[in-house]
Amino acid sequence: MVEEALVVVFVGVVIALSMVGVIGAYAARYKRVPPGHAMVVYGRRFAGGRGYVVILGGGKFIMPIIESFKFLSFEPFEIDLLVEDVVSNVLGPDRDVRRLQVSVEAQAMISQDPERLQQSAAQLLHKTHDEIKRIVEKTIEGHTRGVLATEPRPEMNLEKVAEKIRGPADADLANLGIEVRSLLLKIRDTAAMRGTPDTALDSLVRELQQLDIRMRHVEEKLGISASGSLPWATLRRGRGPSP
Repeated sequence: MVEEALVVVFVGVVIALSMVGVIGAYAARYKRVPPGHAMVVYGRRFAGGRGYVVILGGGKFIMPIIESFKFLSFEPFEIDLLVEDVVSNVLGPDRDVRRLQVSVEAQAMISQDPERLQQSAAQLLHKTHDEIKRIVEKTIEGHTRGVLATEPRPEMNLEKVAEKIRGPADADLANLGIEVRSLLLKIRDTAAMRGTPDTALDSLVRELQQLDIRMRHVEEKLGISASGSLPWATLRRGRGPSP
């Protein structure tokens, strides 16, 4: 009787320990989705033929060996760009082409939209936060240059111009599951892009006139009678040299 009782106790202990082990193993492999995150489970074929599944809220048991998981954060991140040498109004006359310095402040995030989130899971799962941020920066910079190239006076309506940049940038980044939530611009006109032929001619005439004055001073010191201005000194008056 005592031996039978010991066997029963031993079996009961083994069963209990086995159940605890099973529960512990299940608990260790059951992953909950934190607030503000999505969990991407991958490693095998899921419904629809995809190699991953996206889970919002709740949790999932991750099968050992077969499945792995990663989290995608929905936390917004800031983009601060200083875009130099932005050429503006390229379709206008040469004298109106401008070179701008543009400060861009934007806020972006991985989208919670179901379709975009699927793109994020496919495109961004193995990219770091810095890599994702650089992608957004390059996209916004490209659209900033593209939009401002045709704007004669972008500083006159910054909100409208900013939306012209944000919209296409958001549409491009949607392919990666990213949305651009806001975008602000600050614009500084650094200089005219190019001078006109008249401006170049005026500069040349000023230099030649200065040379003419120096030559007259030399003639006066040498006692030479000046017969007139040097030929190029008449350029400003729009007539040819004196005979």
